[in-house]
Parts: sequence; structure tokens; C-alpha cells
Amino acid sequence: MDDTSVIIISTLLEDQRISCEEIAHEANMSTTSVFRIVAQTLQKRKVSAKWVLHQLNEEQKATRKRVAEELLQRYEAEGEQFLNKIIDTDETWIQDFEPQLKSHSSQ
Repeated sequence: MDDTSVIIISTLLEDQRISCEEIAHEANMSTTSVFRIVAQTLQKRKVSAKWVLHQLNEEQKATRKRVAEELLQRYEAEGEQFLNKIIDTDETWIQDFEPQLKSHSSQ
């Protein structure tokens, strides 16, 4: 990973709500370059105003399916009252778990 990617990652860790434009200004780079690094090098994309990994692995897909099924069951049981309990999220950056030690990579 080059120095530019490290700067972008550290900036995202400091402020999860920062935009590509703000990172570009702080790093004295073009917005296009920052976006390219975030999307291609770091393999993140903005989904619902959040940066996330571009592809889900099989475990993540299974978890999302299970959660969706559970939410559907709750809606069928509780109806409109369930929908009133849903909280909308704000625009934040999603952090990936990046192990510091080899022993962490098994977690």
C-alpha cells in the first residue's frame, strides 16, 4: 500500500463522515484521484451513503439473508408498528477490520 492510500485510510479512521472532496483538500489531491483510490485500491464503494467492501463473501451474504428473513418475520407479526421502530442511519464511512497481528487474522 502506498503513502497516499495510507493517508486516505488514516483520514477515514479519524472521521468516518468525511467526503472525498474533503479528503482531496486535506491531502492536496484531486477528488477524482481520491475516489479512484477509495473505490479501486481500497475496494470500497458508496452504498446508501456509506463506503463498504465492493463484494460480499458467502458468509456475509448468508448473514444478510438471515437478517432480512428475520425482519420480514417481525413485520408479518407486528405490522406497521414494526416499521415505526426502524431507525434511519446517517452518512458514515464503514471501517473494515484490518488485523494488526497474524493472530488477529483468524478472528
